[in-house]
Amino acid sequence: MNVHAVQYSPVWQDRAANRQRIQTLLHAAPPTPGSLLVLPEMALTGFNLHPSQTLPDWQTDLEFFQHLAREHRCAVIAGGVRPTASPSPTPAENVAWVILPDGEVKATYVKQRPFSLGEEHRVHVAGTASIVVEYGGFRLAPQICYDLRFPE
Repeated sequence: MNVHAVQYSPVWQDRAANRQRIQTLLHAAPPTPGSLLVLPEMALTGFNLHPSQTLPDWQTDLEFFQHLAREHRCAVIAGGVRPTASPSPTPAENVAWVILPDGEVKATYVKQRPFSLGEEHRVHVAGTASIVVEYGGFRLAPQICYDLRFPE
């Protein structure tokens, strides 16, 4: 399987500019169908601890990633923010969506280790489980940023 790490400097809180940049990069170097596209944490907003700015368009963000998967016939792992799934005083979750080439959201991983030094835990509830998704004969286990420092 080909893995494409779609790396760019996101424009903070400018979804349109970031969508355009992602599209430009993928059209300049089109991925082979069946590949895996990996985008950064909070790919369309940049790292942002203000749910009032990240939550209003979370569904549109997810739909954009689903469109990318269908357009390029690739699986996509992309980071975003969504409302907290269960009742909590913390309003949001920092997530990585795993999307299949047909646009199906196969799984949603919730960041388990919010960046406490930056007080991320005040706005993003921590996930409680790792996930593993099978795709293209491989097992994928998404993690988000600070999670990598806690391999246990």
